[in-house]
Amino acid sequence: MKRSGLLLLLLVLAYALAFQGSRTLWERDEGRYTQVGLEMLSSGDWWTPHLYYPETTHFTKPPGTYWAIAAAVGVFGHSEWAVRLPNALAFAMSLLFLYGIALGLGYQEKRARWAALIYGTFLLPYLAANAVTTDTLLCAAETLAAWGFVGAYFLEEKDGRGKWIALMWLGFALAFLIKGPPGLLPLAAFAVFLIVRHGFRGPPRLFSLPGVMIFLFIGLGWFISQIIMRPELLSYFLGEETIGRITTNAKGRNGDWLGPFRIYLPTLIVGPFPWIFLLGLPAAGKLKKLFDRASWRRCKDEDPALFFLLFWFFIPLSVFVLSRSRLPLYLLPLFVPLALLLARLELPGFLGKRPRLASACLVLWILTLVGFRFAASRVENVNDASRFAAVIRA
Repeated sequence: MKRSGLLLLLLVLAYALAFQGSRTLWERDEGRYTQVGLEMLSSGDWWTPHLYYPETTHFTKPPGTYWAIAAAVGVFGHSEWAVRLPNALAFAMSLLFLYGIALGLGYQEKRARWAALIYGTFLLPYLAANAVTTDTLLCAAETLAAWGFVGAYFLEEKDGRGKWIALMWLGFALAFLIKGPPGLLPLAAFAVFLIVRHGFRGPPRLFSLPGVMIFLFIGLGWFISQIIMRPELLSYFLGEETIGRITTNAKGRNGDWLGPFRIYLPTLIVGPFPWIFLLGLPAAGKLKKLFDRASWRRCKDEDPALFFLLFWFFIPLSVFVLSRSRLPLYLLPLFVPLALLLARLELPGFLGKRPRLASACLVLWILTLVGFRFAASRVENVNDASRFAAVIRA
């Protein structure tokens, strides 16, 4: 690795890890996910998640996140920094995978770096990486899968296509092990993209024997073993945790008709700040021109990379809008194609006006983002888990 590349990697890690352990855990999700990981570590049972070992099992999520937490705490000790380390590393890896995707889509190296920088300085992804949730890990896994698809489809290296497809299925296997069926949403977008461009002979390109075997072993292996041991889990995984979340508001997660406007619209405005205002409005004007038949057909034939990014963003977004379980962080993986779209459509105009001023403002914004993390450690929160821990110790 060149010295400049190593320095850039170290800067990314420093940015991702900044103040990662300065804040205490906040209930409910941070405490719950951490508790399950610690129970794995103390009991030695890494296969069956427990909220309280051995009485209370916890199958709300697959074990991928819990394994990452338990491994980090096992290596680095009991601390908030160790608990949040997997998310910080996942955030950094997402930037690297996004950079690879940009190069695979034909971006010049400078624009590819800017695409990664745009994602890395979006408000929501950076702050989300400081919270113990499944979403940052899921985003990294889905971005890895997208990198595999882009390599297989856009690089047109017939000899290496099988390796890229295997990489795609590895990403989807990890996504499935982190969050189950929702981790496969990009696969639906890739399939529809191939159907629109090549008809129904397109989707078979997504499959290879090694790729399918990787998914069966890594992605489905844990589910199959648990269902064999506990047959009732099949209806739980498929019914309550998949179909139930999509079709009902049983979890109380903004399932009314106003939910998409109340949850997702603010997320798509505030989450990509400040780039949504710097680049998003001009880019939206360019995208509007695609919605006549001739422009759409021309984009499909002449700019498949842009065509692909539109499918990758809008198809999962449509599913999230129609689903009756809605939370802001569900949209986190969509910020990757959004960053690539902004860098592709409007970046040259932004950089060409006042590059020094743009760079200075960017540095100031990065310092502000790091400052947000520090400020969060100084804010009193009624859900601070350390308060409950103090009561328990007393």
